[in-house]
Amino acid sequence: MVKSRKYTRRRAKPTKPRRSRQKGGTKKHTNLFKDAYTITLPSHPYRWEEMNRQAKEAGIHLQKWNGVVIKKEDIHTLPQLGVGTTNFKNRNGNIINLGVIGAYLAHRNLYDHIMKTADDTKATFISEDDIHITPDFHEKLLALEDEIQAHASDWDMLFLDKNTPTIQGKKVSEHLIKLDKDMTATKNWGIWSYIVRNASIRSKIRPCMEHMIDVPDIHLAKFADKINMYVITPPITYGHPGIGAKSIVTELESK
Repeated sequence: MVKSRKYTRRRAKPTKPRRSRQKGGTKKHTNLFKDAYTITLPSHPYRWEEMNRQAKEAGIHLQKWNGVVIKKEDIHTLPQLGVGTTNFKNRNGNIINLGVIGAYLAHRNLYDHIMKTADDTKATFISEDDIHITPDFHEKLLALEDEIQAHASDWDMLFLDKNTPTIQGKKVSEHLIKLDKDMTATKNWGIWSYIVRNASIRSKIRPCMEHMIDVPDIHLAKFADKINMYVITPPITYGHPGIGAKSIVTELESK
């Protein structure tokens, strides 16, 4: 049975951003992705406004992708969406996990959109709406491109932020860890911001998300033997110091 867990945010980064090893400013855009989306709920517009403000300062053309809210009266629609009853009811019949089911479906819906509209030779940046993007975002990624090409050229997903104490994997270079498959639900937490290869969505990632067996980040961890996932350390993005500590998923779970 899938157990509910309380989502906790990682600590926000200190307000002074850590500079990458690359010296000097740059107006160049990283080659690692083309399009960029933030998953957000219309009911919390201030989150999108803050994300968009940060993105503009960093030179990212960010697009809004509406999240999914699952209400108790909607649970009869979930099985045909690939969400089994153990994900929204426990053995006592209590309803659980509606917030994380919404998060799962939001990422999956965005994958479907990318498959229909995006160039399969490119990649896409995806984030949730409570991260901190610093103005030197592109500079940091540009400084890592050669390292990624040399040590992680087979990447399907590049995570820019994960819950550091839970990371389980092989360190393949100074700034890259390849995530291990984990079936315990205790490792590799976090799906806050990442870059996904568009072609991999169609061939690997979306097929693994046809049926929800856990919350989004832990679900993906169970398929690390099929999906090549790497995390960048130290992180490129962080929990936003103003809004990152308050999880909308947790808020929805309490209702």
